[in-house]
Amino acid sequence: MLVCEALWVAMNGLIKELSESYPPLQLLFFRNVLSIPLLYYLVWMTGGHQVLKTNRPFMHLIHSLIGSIGMICLIIAISKLTLSETVTITYAAPLFITIFSVPFLGEKVGLRRWLAVVVGFVGVLIVARPDVEFNPLVFLGIFATFCFSITVIIKRILSRTENSATLTLYFCITGTVVGAIGMLPNWVEPRTVDWGILIIMSLIAALVQITLTMAIKETPVSILSPLLYLSLVAAVIIDIIFWGVFPATETVVGAGIIIFAGLFIIYRERKNKL
Repeated sequence: MLVCEALWVAMNGLIKELSESYPPLQLLFFRNVLSIPLLYYLVWMTGGHQVLKTNRPFMHLIHSLIGSIGMICLIIAISKLTLSETVTITYAAPLFITIFSVPFLGEKVGLRRWLAVVVGFVGVLIVARPDVEFNPLVFLGIFATFCFSITVIIKRILSRTENSATLTLYFCITGTVVGAIGMLPNWVEPRTVDWGILIIMSLIAALVQITLTMAIKETPVSILSPLLYLSLVAAVIIDIIFWGVFPATETVVGAGIIIFAGLFIIYRERKNKL
């Protein structure tokens, strides 16, 4: 999981660098394309071709399209925001997931977890700073997190009958197709050096998917989830080293509040399952 988090931040750092020269849909294509053969191999290793069969193609399509929309929004947000701001915004995911788990999964959420959700969103507002200025890119990042949270809910529903590697494979195929169709009118021919960076970014994206799948398979999510917040440390380091940007005070304070709320929600979920 730690390897997965380090790779995820590195991938987003490369996306931020490449976004200055290439449109979001072109980056979406490269973000997914090389994941397909590696994930197909993983699917083949975990059950063969039979696990590719599904009786829920519409759910797969909805899951993949919402995920692709979220990826596009996140790529656009990353291009203009600092890496640490973007990573902090994604920490709102457990808050959205908690809200959606009630109507869609029938889960019971107690008063303490609802209070944690409210506190977490206060942290999101501190990062967004709507009282100072309306930055649409921050809210685009929040919308991307909203989309990701919906895909997690759909993934939980589908995982009752579907192989996790198959879910990710269909997700990447859809992202590749959407990116390929969307990038054709605005295709930018990559420079020789950038071809190498695009390929490295695509390979890292594939490794993120594989390491995440391996981690979830071997360890309960309640144990892995707190490790997600270590990605902020990597994001801050990358911001400082490559762009000379230090995190704003609001980002640090907001991140602390969101992380506290997220960890409390994870703690309560784990305690309720014991």
